[in-house]
Amino acid sequence: PFRVSAPGALEAAAGRDVELGVRPEHVDIAVAGAGVLAETQVIEVAGSETFLHLAVEGREIVARVASERHPDIGAVVHVEPAPAVAYLFDAGSGSTLWAGGR
Repeated sequence: PFRVSAPGALEAAAGRDVELGVRPEHVDIAVAGAGVLAETQVIEVAGSETFLHLAVEGREIVARVASERHPDIGAVVHVEPAPAVAYLFDAGSGSTLWAGGR
């Protein structure tokens, strides 16, 4: 459901089924804004940070946010990965096709 607009990403993914890989700390959360809609399923408070388990079009993603900045369970938020630190993997083999422009 995500679109990655970064140099080299489209060329690496051309004609392939791909999976997007992004670390929880590189998923941006906003109540309104860019990205795709996600429903908050689980909130896991871990000291100074919180892990949000979010449902996006039938898939689960995890976002790491500051503990004081998390939505309620069931809240719908907008999520967007940071493309500069995202990865594209071949869906069949799992091999890395593109690594955030590195």
